[in-house]
Amino acid sequence: MIRLQAPWRIEHLDLAQPLDPISVSEGEGGVYVVLWCNDVPLGITSFLAAQLPILPEAFSALIPSIIAAPLGNRIWPHSFPPALRLHKTLPQPLASGSLGEVLSDTHVLNRFAQACDELETAGLGETISVVICTRDRPQVLKRCLDSFGPIMGDLREIIVVDNAPTSGEVAEITKGRVNVRYVAEARQGLSIARNTGMRAATGSIIAFTDDDVMVHRKWAKRIRAAFSSPDILSVTGLVLPAELRTTSQLAFEIELGGFGRGLQCQRFRDQVFRPMIPFGPPVWHVGAGANMAIRRSALQAVGGFDERLGAGAAGCSEDSEYWYRVLAAGYDCYYDPAIVVYHEHRHSPAQLKSQMRAYMKGHVSALLVQYARHGHAGNLRRVFATLPWYYALQILAALRPSHWRRWSLLAPQLAGYIAGFQALRWFWRNDPSSRPWTFEGFT
Repeated sequence: MIRLQAPWRIEHLDLAQPLDPISVSEGEGGVYVVLWCNDVPLGITSFLAAQLPILPEAFSALIPSIIAAPLGNRIWPHSFPPALRLHKTLPQPLASGSLGEVLSDTHVLNRFAQACDELETAGLGETISVVICTRDRPQVLKRCLDSFGPIMGDLREIIVVDNAPTSGEVAEITKGRVNVRYVAEARQGLSIARNTGMRAATGSIIAFTDDDVMVHRKWAKRIRAAFSSPDILSVTGLVLPAELRTTSQLAFEIELGGFGRGLQCQRFRDQVFRPMIPFGPPVWHVGAGANMAIRRSALQAVGGFDERLGAGAAGCSEDSEYWYRVLAAGYDCYYDPAIVVYHEHRHSPAQLKSQMRAYMKGHVSALLVQYARHGHAGNLRRVFATLPWYYALQILAALRPSHWRRWSLLAPQLAGYIAGFQALRWFWRNDPSSRPWTFEGFT
């Protein structure tokens, strides 16, 4: 098990520009590279310091295989399905050859340019309200709001929900900002805050992001374009790291996979959801709550967020439980990695451990909520069979001397697994009105 040395540098490279050598500066442990074309991310790769420098010619030879599936997915979606091997009949220049050959293919470039143009112009009749929930982090929120500056013309409004505020600093940050509204919500909990924000929103699309996020300059346009069908009730996008300065940030992004859900578009449909019910549909693959949006009509179709879940309550998974409801009701979710935000991961080991505990606590709670609401036994199968088996294998792997570091993140996950049962037991005992089917105030 390789020990990652922080910090790492993040390089964003435009494939339309000449490539420079990739190297590390003194003290850097590696480089995380994101490849872009037409403001669409087409590849992510990384290099340890020991693998660098790498010259443009050598890196150029690697790029076609890195971008083949995401590029093909934009041009021939049915031939490049996500999470599957490339179809054997696909054009060979995409899978091998030089970068110059791929990017000089007129047919490929024209099809890709057409796909990118559609991202700019689709859904122009929709209006977007953004909901940002925050709590006692005014400076973090300020950076988030500043990132919206270039795209305010694409939005109807931004609603900042100050959750259980202890001071007036958040309200001060929002003052003087055009089309930014401040709403205080005294009851603590992310789902409560999000529901409050949705009630205040007036747009036909309600987008969510977190206060520790910065948005890409085409974020709003890409969200509008992704709602290409009335059957799509929820849209998610790519969450890239804003920095990789600490070992905890590296561990979360590189070892644990971060919030990334790949670089290929994917439509989650009822036909995919139904066959997975006996096993527990992996709805967490739909995306991340730090970069999601819903149609206003979803509020009538499936309601708001379950207030027993999320930060400040059972921990997290209020987003994945929402997607579960959308899919169970027969509607679609859509993931488009061209919808990009940059997230500042937890800095310290203590913060990361707390996050992993909360994630597993929320995951177990959400599985139990999903079973209570829908009666789908696959959720119980995951709680009582799949997860214990997974952790048994993880414990065996951690017993090897070279993998001892796994204990540092495995222990909080196991604690979160147990806490998930306790959290829901507390809610059902202390709040009888919190029933699986109750979502009031969305009319």
